[in-house]
Amino acid sequence: MSDIYDELEEIKNRHEIEKHNESKKEYQVDPSCLKCYSTDGIEIGDWFKRFWKIFQKVILEAMSYNRNTYVKLMEYIVLTRMDGEENYPSSKKKRNREFEKIRKEGENC
Repeated sequence: MSDIYDELEEIKNRHEIEKHNESKKEYQVDPSCLKCYSTDGIEIGDWFKRFWKIFQKVILEAMSYNRNTYVKLMEYIVLTRMDGEENYPSSKKKRNREFEKIRKEGENC
């Protein structure tokens, strides 16, 4: 496991240097970057905050989330929920609209 951790740390460090310190046009992409994928500008619902508290109890290494965390969970919900099942975070129609809005915001980074 330490090999994976070391690789992820290297990606994080290269991204920070290339994108944020040196402002290079081509840089290492880091989907966990809190600066690039900030949750500013999107509304994080209470349902997600409750999910995150539970998630942190299960995955002790989880320290923070970013827009990608939220988007990927929304993708999972949209892809796995069927009509008539429990509606969270909202109705299927509203979920789809919210999903598309979040996806577009993510593409703008």
